[in-house]
Amino acid sequence: MKLETSDDHIIAWAAFRYCIGRMTYITAVCQEWIMATWKQFDTQDRKMLIKETGQAMAGGMAGMDCDVIEWGKLLLWMKIHEQDKDS
Repeated sequence: MKLETSDDHIIAWAAFRYCIGRMTYITAVCQEWIMATWKQFDTQDRKMLIKETGQAMAGGMAGMDCDVIEWGKLLLWMKIHEQDKDS
């Protein structure tokens, strides 16, 4: 999926915020999608994804223990790739 319009970005944010607290397969799907589309997010969106993921984890709102582990892996990945340039 390409994030081409402002509506695409709004939908991406809505999906992320829905998924962050779920306890189903959707968390893995969302995490994989974020990594696949990472270069399409601007710097501000990347910083917000990192911030909101960290906040959800710190606040106990990132799902079950197995989900928290996976969100933690994504958080680390996002921090490592925060400055990646657009392709």
